[in-house]
Amino acid sequence: MSKVEEYAKKLQQFEEKAEEEAKLFNIDDFLLDVDKTLEKKVEGVGVIRYKRLSFIEVIELTEKYGKDPKKFSTALVVKMLSKADPRITLEKFEMLPTSIAVKIMNALADELKTDFLQTANQ
Repeated sequence: MSKVEEYAKKLQQFEEKAEEEAKLFNIDDFLLDVDKTLEKKVEGVGVIRYKRLSFIEVIELTEKYGKDPKKFSTALVVKMLSKADPRITLEKFEMLPTSIAVKIMNALADELKTDFLQTANQ
């Protein structure tokens, strides 16, 4: 493959990616994701099942626990877990050994990293 062909191919890939990213927002594409049960392997714990939180769920938890960042973070994680497994409650989660609770919270931290959540705790 010549340099010209190589650059033409890279340009085409770049343009396709840009077009995909510029796709018009469709709210329905995101609503379906909230009900999907996800799984994540947590070393020393096993596979945890969880669901993502909707915006209103985060707002409700912010109103209830927003003044206490530790309780708020815990409530977010428990809500995510309990949506996939109703046997998980805040009371039970708080009774876990610290090492297990922290592993689970760290495993779900990427799901919770947003500008909104960072400002909600300030």
